[in-house]
Amino acid sequence: MAGEIFLAILVFALWFGMACIRASIASNKGRSFWLWWWLSLLGVFPMFIIARLISDAPRREALGTADYAIWSAMHEQPTHKRPLFPEGTTFSWDKPESRTAPAGWYPDPNGTTSQRYWNGTAWTDHTL
Repeated sequence: MAGEIFLAILVFALWFGMACIRASIASNKGRSFWLWWWLSLLGVFPMFIIARLISDAPRREALGTADYAIWSAMHEQPTHKRPLFPEGTTFSWDKPESRTAPAGWYPDPNGTTSQRYWNGTAWTDHTL
């Protein structure tokens, strides 16, 4: 109970302080301090109304403790998550197999007009 009172006082102080900050910014720009202070205070009411509507407190009060426990158990979101990788997946940090061209005659990589033989792993000295 004391924690709820402290929280209510804290929320009210933040609400009041934010209204003062908004109003002082408006008054520095030549607008009415009090008009913006009231607008800032009243502008937060929809947030409180929406928070009350979406909270579980009215439902808990309407259902009672035991019925609410049953209702919340039926409507709770699943807590388990599907694993990112299936169980038993292994990973290898080894160097992947490199893809190379099959052995054969190819244009010379040195830029000449001749062809050079590729043995599948390296260039040879044989040219055409």
